[in-house]
Amino acid sequence: MAVVLGLLLAGCGSSKKTAAPNGLVKSSDRSFATVLPPGFNDLNSVESTAYRTLYSVASRAGLAVVVFRSPAPAGVSIDAWTRRLMGVQKKDNPSDRGFSSVSKVTVGGVSGRGFSYSGRSSSGQPTAYAQVIVVHAGSSYLIQGRAPAGQQRALVSAMNKIDLGWHWT
Repeated sequence: MAVVLGLLLAGCGSSKKTAAPNGLVKSSDRSFATVLPPGFNDLNSVESTAYRTLYSVASRAGLAVVVFRSPAPAGVSIDAWTRRLMGVQKKDNPSDRGFSSVSKVTVGGVSGRGFSYSGRSSSGQPTAYAQVIVVHAGSSYLIQGRAPAGQQRALVSAMNKIDLGWHWT
């Protein structure tokens, strides 16, 4: 899935601020807008403790994509930041397995990094995860997707649509 994720999320575009075209869903803080993938519903964004949830969508098939924002770490490269986030994921969830290599991706014209892994949902069901990290305008954006095991292609397709439709506003 990592190679597919890297290839599909290698979107193009400009990192300049642009007006979001009609039909795009805007993040709760209005820092970006992107598409709502087919079959997904826009969910109300909520505050979390460490990160601010900016965009949250889910499908009837159990797929979900959530975007979180936190302050970008000063003086830390995107590669080091991604390794740190991956390390935290592994430490906090020791049952997660199959971590992919980190892939270079582009989100709204900004270089980022992505990786995938498998684990279990809060209800104990086998789940596929994909994460993309991008730093823009002093903030770190974590785009996290999850899908029931066997739905990885649908997850990658949804994340690809979100990336290709991404506009910084």
